Amino acid sequence: MSSSAEAPLGPDGAGRPGGGEPDHARRFALIWGAATVIAVPLVIILIGPLLVPNGSEQAEAQRTIMTVLAVVATPIILLVMLFLLYSIVFFRQQPGAVLEGPAVHGNTKVQGTWIVVTSLIVLGLAAYGTYELEVGWGHGSGNGPNPLTVPSGSKLPVQVIAQQWLFTYRYPTYGVETSELVLPVDKMVELNVTSLDVIHSFWAYTLGVKADANPG
Repeated sequence: MSSSAEAPLGPDGAGRPGGGEPDHARRFALIWGAATVIAVPLVIILIGPLLVPNGSEQAEAQRTIMTVLAVVATPIILLVMLFLLYSIVFFRQQPGAVLEGPAVHGNTKVQGTWIVVTSLIVLGLAAYGTYELEVGWGHGSGNGPNPLTVPSGSKLPVQVIAQQWLFTYRYPTYGVETSELVLPVDKMVELNVTSLDVIHSFWAYTLGVKADANPG
C-alpha cells in the first residue's frame, strides 16, 4: 500500500521524511570554511597593503604584524557574524507561532573548546607580537630612551624638537635646523625627540614611528 501524502517539512523548509533536522553543525562548518578560504586571501591582498604606509623597515614590519592580526581575526569575525545570520535564517520562530525555546544549560565541550582555542590565540599573538617588536629594534614598543634592542652600525642623529605649534628638526652632523624632516635613503636614523613646552606627539606616520615629545 502506498501513500501520496507529502513528507513534512524540516525547520529549514526542506522536505525530509519524518521531518528530521538537517545536520546544522556540518552545514555551518562548510559555510564557515568556504567563507574563510575566500576571505583570508582577500584580506592579505587587498587590506594588508592599506594598513600602514611603507616608508621604512619599521613600517614594513608593522604592516606585517597588523596583516597577521587581521588574518587571525578574519575567521573569528566570520564565525560570529555567519552564526548570527545562520541562526536568523534557520532558527527563527515561524510567523504566528508563540513558542518558548528549549531550556539550554550550556555545552561543556563547546565552552571548553572556545576557552582553550581563544587562550592559545591570544597568548600566541602576544608572544609573536613581542618578538617581532624587539627583533625590529623596538619599533612601536614604547621602549623610550633606553630600548631593549638597538641596531648596530652608524646612525644619523636627528633632534626632533616640539613646541607650540610646530616641530623643528636639527641635524648636529651638518649643523642644520629645518622645519621639515628630510632623511637620506637606505640610512639608519636615530631620532631624539623632546619638547620645549608641553607634551606633544611626534608621529611620522609613513615611517611607522610615534613617540611622545616630553619637556626636557
